[in-house]
Amino acid sequence: MRKLIWMLLVVLLISTGCQTNGDQTGSDEKGAFDLKGVITEINGNQILMDDKANKVGLVWVTVKDEISMEAYQVGQEIVVWIEGGIRESHPAQADALHIEIVSPE
Repeated sequence: MRKLIWMLLVVLLISTGCQTNGDQTGSDEKGAFDLKGVITEINGNQILMDDKANKVGLVWVTVKDEISMEAYQVGQEIVVWIEGGIRESHPAQADALHIEIVSPE
């Protein structure tokens, strides 16, 4: 009987440890932005931004075809949600999931 209780306890502990947290955001949900900075250069479908707030520095952000480049200008402050991670290079590189222009206060 004791073995059965211990086995059930072990199975219960293992099964609760394998559950996921419901608060995690998927890639299709916006969540908190990843980068915030000023546009320093625009080249085709890429934006070079300087993220001094998070001490990331310069990042080339590749913009998807669905996002129009016409709205962006050098000197604008933007926030960027990235897809995947930031690739280590100099400057760093990332793929944009969503970009918003920060309104001047």
